[in-house]
Amino acid sequence: MKSEPYTTRYIVPALVLPFVTCCLQWLLWDTFKPFVWFLFYPTVYFSSRIGGKQVGIVSTVVSALLVVYFFIPPQLSFAGKPLNNLFSVVVFLIMGLLFSYTHDRLDQARQREAQASAAALIAEERLQETKALLAAEADLRRSESRFRSIFDNSPIAIGIWEIANDRLLEVNNAWLQLFGFDQNEGIGRYLSDLDLYTRHDVFGDILKVIRDHGLVINRAIQLRKKTGEPMDILYSSDVVNLGTIPCLQVMMTDVTEELQAKRALKASVETLHNLEEQFRQAQKMEAIGQLAGGVAHDFNNIMQVVLGNVQLHLLDNKELGITTCHLEEIEKAVGRGTSLTRSLLVFSRKQQIELTGFDLNSLTHESYKLANRLVTEDISLKLVQGDHPLQITGDAGLVQQMIFNLVTNARDAISGPGSITISTAQVTIDKKDIDAHGLTAPEGEYALLSMSDTGCGIAPEIQDRIFEPFFTTKEVGTGTGLGLAMIYGTVKQMNGFIMLESVPGEGTKIGIYLPLQDKLQASETETGAGRDSLGNGELLLLVEDDEAVRHSIAKYLTLCNYRVITAADTGEALRLARENRSTLRLVIMDAILPGMNGVEGSRQLRQMCPATPLLFLSGYSDEFLKNKGIEEAHVNKPIQPIKLLSKIGQLLDESRQG
Repeated sequence: MKSEPYTTRYIVPALVLPFVTCCLQWLLWDTFKPFVWFLFYPTVYFSSRIGGKQVGIVSTVVSALLVVYFFIPPQLSFAGKPLNNLFSVVVFLIMGLLFSYTHDRLDQARQREAQASAAALIAEERLQETKALLAAEADLRRSESRFRSIFDNSPIAIGIWEIANDRLLEVNNAWLQLFGFDQNEGIGRYLSDLDLYTRHDVFGDILKVIRDHGLVINRAIQLRKKTGEPMDILYSSDVVNLGTIPCLQVMMTDVTEELQAKRALKASVETLHNLEEQFRQAQKMEAIGQLAGGVAHDFNNIMQVVLGNVQLHLLDNKELGITTCHLEEIEKAVGRGTSLTRSLLVFSRKQQIELTGFDLNSLTHESYKLANRLVTEDISLKLVQGDHPLQITGDAGLVQQMIFNLVTNARDAISGPGSITISTAQVTIDKKDIDAHGLTAPEGEYALLSMSDTGCGIAPEIQDRIFEPFFTTKEVGTGTGLGLAMIYGTVKQMNGFIMLESVPGEGTKIGIYLPLQDKLQASETETGAGRDSLGNGELLLLVEDDEAVRHSIAKYLTLCNYRVITAADTGEALRLARENRSTLRLVIMDAILPGMNGVEGSRQLRQMCPATPLLFLSGYSDEFLKNKGIEEAHVNKPIQPIKLLSKIGQLLDESRQG
């Protein structure tokens, strides 16, 4: 039975049904004549079932009229019907009405039952939905609690920013600890107020990347804490929606210590590499020192022979009135050769430089005349000097060697026509200059020796390396990489410093700054070096294994009014000292001798003649002599005879005074 209202398709069949029953009853009249109501009762029942109470009533009335008209005699008329038959009609009407009414009540009961069942089902469904909703809400609360716990306790700093106005909506504990804020100091504040970014364009760059790629992952940036302390951060972010508000979820990891450790490790590796490089350089320097020290003895002996004989010839020619210019050139060449050997020993730290006072202008002028031979015809060599002397303390031979090295380097840097300018000047170095150039030199007056050229210049990336030993930009076989390194070492030992200016394609200027010496000190130096040291017939013992050296020195000392006895080895020297013990005034001994060396021989001589001074003469380096235990007075070969005479006079004076 349907619960919805009856429609026309149910009402029409219900009204037609009595007529169909009437026709069927008429056809079966002979068989069912005694049971005239037999088919009309089911008709009324089904009519009410199909069409409802109103249709059932109409169907009952129509069926009663059809029976009265067609089946109760007289048939086909409503008049003259027997009373008992009319009573049957009334009973039929009552029964039809009861059918219709009862069916309507049953239908209503069924509808109410169906509605109650539907309501119960809906209530059950709503109950299940309510239970499911409550369970989902409980799960959501548990999930929110879990995620809140994860959010708050995450070691990664997390913050949520409102994109529209850069306002901070939410942060976790790690974020607060990272930046040093309290909860109420961060939440709700704007990006500009917190001042977290060391660069104001960083946040805009991040938003641009997010718009282009959707997210940012582990981008290295620098932020600052509440205190202003900078820190290195790995920054990741993406866009999330809180309701309808687009927000930026930011996750940050502090990698300051890791980066510092990496930087420290990198610095340690670089330091290790530098130490390894320095060790290799030291090994090379040691090799050069050993080579120079080994060569120095024989070379200096040869130079001593040449220098001694030149001095003898100079004395002879002076007495005869003969021109000595060629001999003087030989003497200067010996001095340059000696300076070259000494510069190698100084550079390899096998020997300290010999500090004497001299005028830089005079030395530069002399060096300029010699340096003209080092340049080609298409290169102009110029000299620019001040009017006043520049008195400095240093090694004149090494300074001259520096000038020659710088001229050679400048010449090699010029391809084709060009110019080289040597200049000297007096300059003042003050605190402003020291701070501007990062110098460690003291303030004061300096003599400036500069060399400028119009060559190819030096590339900026290698300017810090040009003074390193063995570093060269020349082709293999054309440069050793030692020239500028030797200059640097010499200048450092003379308490000076070097400044470089170079523009690739335009040229280079190297300035060497050497401290100016006080005039009083300079005059004392000059006086001490030039005093008269001729002898008064004192007896000297010369011990030298090289016959040529022994002969030239002995002859020169004899010409300077000394009596000289000579020995080729320690044994002979001890014999002569024993024989002349009472008249012997000074022993000049080579440090290294065949058989018993000079160190052991000097001990025996001191036991034999304790009051007799001893002067060592050697072609070896100072370090070599020190390693051999020689700490007494000594001079290095080749030595100018005038300096040897000065040293002898000094020792004899000290002996007389003692």
